[in-house]
Amino acid sequence: MATFVGVDGCKLGWFAVWQGPRGLKSQIYPSVQDLWGDHADATRILIDIPIGLKVSEDRTIESQVRALLGPRRSSVFPVPCYAAAYADNYPDASAINRSVLGKGLSKQAWFITPLIRDVDQLLQQNRRAKCVIGECHPELAFASVNGAPLPNSKKTLEGIAARQALIRKYFPAVDRFVESCLRDHPRRHLQIDDCLDALILLITAKQARPLSDKSERGKGGIPIRMWVPDRVSYY
Repeated sequence: MATFVGVDGCKLGWFAVWQGPRGLKSQIYPSVQDLWGDHADATRILIDIPIGLKVSEDRTIESQVRALLGPRRSSVFPVPCYAAAYADNYPDASAINRSVLGKGLSKQAWFITPLIRDVDQLLQQNRRAKCVIGECHPELAFASVNGAPLPNSKKTLEGIAARQALIRKYFPAVDRFVESCLRDHPRRHLQIDDCLDALILLITAKQARPLSDKSERGKGGIPIRMWVPDRVSYY
């Protein structure tokens, strides 16, 4: 259906945006397998979720992203080790993570483990998906396009306006598109920041480069690689 897709997690699963022949399109998918079923022919799909879980050590990419984000560093959650991500409950996950990595698991990180597992299971089983689906952090992508980390949270009116202004340079009709998405889905299912995060990932997918040249892989040989918009300099 699309060559490039930007995807953000939402209450019902995954909110995906892509550019069709008549403009921007969107859909909520209950699982990444459903999303893949519609977009398996894509050149690149970028998702805001950790991809590639280490078995016995920390991923190094998070420390690089935090250093670049400065005031927005708190948006980067610690990533569980593989066994912790597949634990049955939070106490077990935190205990496993502490045993393996020397630190417990935050509640915020635990809440996104169903999404982490959803993507991990597809990539463990599907060789092409492993090459097409990549990881992107929206705050890092916005910082790249802006030239510096944005000063305001995406939950504030100022933060929303700043992010819409950046996206508007690529998609002039972003305001109308977001309004349409929010009309189609109640706020308990989709928030405005879900729409903006998916859009900046779509922008990144079209001109992506890896943040680091360092080669790192998780269990199953899944690449651990953070994608950012190309041809943009940091201050």
